[in-house]
Amino acid sequence: MSCSSVRARRDGPKGNARVTAIVSGCLLVVGVAIIVWFAAWGVHGCDDTDACFTRMDRDFRVYLVGLGSFTLGAVLGVVATVRAVRA
Repeated sequence: MSCSSVRARRDGPKGNARVTAIVSGCLLVVGVAIIVWFAAWGVHGCDDTDACFTRMDRDFRVYLVGLGSFTLGAVLGVVATVRAVRA
């Protein structure tokens, strides 16, 4: 059992909302960083080699992870807000 889960139990719903907000913020930061990386340094064009297409596929998979992280962070942010308002 981690320290944050013990603290969240002791603090009740407010502690849970705080932990959820922290996790949400971390996921949002990671998601935005990956999206910005893809926009700035991802493959923007390709010649007709297999290596280039492989790199483009890899970059797109990383971009999808970033979008998923951003989306999950946003959803958890809404959950944290609802928990904080109800507490």
